[in-house]
Amino acid sequence: MYRLRRTSYSVPRRWNDRAKWSVNGIDQAVWFVPMGSLSDEYSLVDDDRILVMDLTNTNRDMAQFDFQPLSETWNDISYELCPCLD
Repeated sequence: MYRLRRTSYSVPRRWNDRAKWSVNGIDQAVWFVPMGSLSDEYSLVDDDRILVMDLTNTNRDMAQFDFQPLSETWNDISYELCPCLD
């Protein structure tokens, strides 16, 4: 199991940030972040998703992630993929 962390800018007073996403061509759910920045400035936001798919058959460094924004506020900075440790 892996954790995918998205770091992004949250636009002031904009809500319902969302995108369709897939891993190695397999559709995941819609990535949905309901809250936006409550201030009058952009905010830096970290948001995590758990991948329950097995990446051991594929080199995890070669995994293909695809994001298709469904909102105009989808502002990516970076993504980080880490194994979940028990």
